[in-house]
Amino acid sequence: MPSTFLTDCDSEVAQRFRGLHDAFVSAYPGWTMPVVCTYRSPDEQFALYQHGRMQGADEKWFVTDSAQVLTDLDGIHLRSFHNDKPARAVDVEIHSPDGRKCWNYEDAVLADGMANPWFWYRDNAPRFGILCGGSWKTLHDWPHVQLA
Repeated sequence: MPSTFLTDCDSEVAQRFRGLHDAFVSAYPGWTMPVVCTYRSPDEQFALYQHGRMQGADEKWFVTDSAQVLTDLDGIHLRSFHNDKPARAVDVEIHSPDGRKCWNYEDAVLADGMANPWFWYRDNAPRFGILCGGSWKTLHDWPHVQLA
């Protein structure tokens, strides 16, 4: 089971994330942003890598459903910043005031005039010296932040 403790994170990543987290809860009263992953083992990473993929007869993995792909990093040949100890990345969930999990920007139902919280998260992460996976050109990983 992956760690959810910032103490399992690189201290600089943890400090920068805390700043982003505090700014988020200030900007979105009633919303919460719990940490769902700091460190994850290479085996846990490989399990995520398998989503949307199958192993072929040549033992190589190939994408069968791109909508189900969670990561391009298998934890063995290509490691995630989550696989380092201490971890160099943090993943979060965003919960609406009614407790609903909003996994991506399409899930967030907003009050009048509020910016989408995932867009806020992505756009404000650089203020704290971290990069949100929601800004990546391919495979947008909205919950993920790491050092810029």
